[in-house]
Amino acid sequence: MSEMMDRFREEVYTVPQMFFNSARNFPERPALKFYEDDEWQVMTWAEFEQAVRLVGNGLLALGLEKGNCVALMAHTSHRWAWADMAIQAVGGITVCIYPSLTSKETIYIGNNAQPYLFITGDPATAERIYSIKNELKGLKAVICLEKGFEGNGEDLLSMDYVMELGRDYEAKNPDHFDKRYQELTGDDGCTVIYTSGTTGALKGVFYTQRELILGLEQSIRYCEMGGYPLTYEGVSLNVLPLSHVWERVDSYMGQLVSGGCMGFARSPQTLIEDLQVIKPTWLLLVPRLWSRVYTGIERTFCATEEGKKAFEWAIDVGLKSIDYYTDERGGLNLLPLHNLTWPEG
Repeated sequence: MSEMMDRFREEVYTVPQMFFNSARNFPERPALKFYEDDEWQVMTWAEFEQAVRLVGNGLLALGLEKGNCVALMAHTSHRWAWADMAIQAVGGITVCIYPSLTSKETIYIGNNAQPYLFITGDPATAERIYSIKNELKGLKAVICLEKGFEGNGEDLLSMDYVMELGRDYEAKNPDHFDKRYQELTGDDGCTVIYTSGTTGALKGVFYTQRELILGLEQSIRYCEMGGYPLTYEGVSLNVLPLSHVWERVDSYMGQLVSGGCMGFARSPQTLIEDLQVIKPTWLLLVPRLWSRVYTGIERTFCATEEGKKAFEWAIDVGLKSIDYYTDERGGLNLLPLHNLTWPEG
């Protein structure tokens, strides 16, 4: 395997360690690309690390202990990444919850996982969780990720407030944060991922640091076998829920380990426009969203006669290639298709 795989095996045992390796090796390279304050913004790895340190120290200031669970109920965004990495870095366990769940389902998860803190993505969700706070055992505070949110400064807090707490805490305890993440091992808890509840009762799956790392190692191996190794020049477009293990490991963590850039779509509805801005080299989508991409590409290409000809040729070649490269067991090997070129004439 490549130098990436060798270094990965030797140096990476936890997700926070993976994150800080990339921040140290690629401080000035882009880490996050996202839309905020009415414009696209880019955050470097050094800036990403600083945000994680401030949030992490804020969590320490709020009394988070190693092994405590922190619920994270938010749509995919750069602030989700800040929160997740901060939780893990200080030894907490990120409990991923789909924002679409009802209050009844949320209470069930809350009393099952018993989070010390509950982080939400938007004010409406923050207020909803705050209204049922007394029904959630051991919950200290609700935190809202969205910029500009104003809490009460006691048990309904903004992320900005938590980061200010972190700034003060770090000044008084400069080594505590680093000590927390450096003491983590592969056997420590990493995350609990709950099912969406659409196919039955909600179930939580507990992952250790080692288990997520092993899943990522397998993804790295497949990427290399396929001729597309993960590198610091890679760019992902994150639009699927990070509450799902597939997006979490193969897209989000893939950039964490390689030092690449994570781009965040504004929403599934703006996917076609966001693709043109972020220009990803790595994209995971479910069939419904691939259909939206297909429709958008078809509409764009077929706007001209030349484009329509190119589009129809590509579809024809693609369908024939699938038939040709599908074996008797239904397996499909697309590696030989990498050398396809536009025909002469």
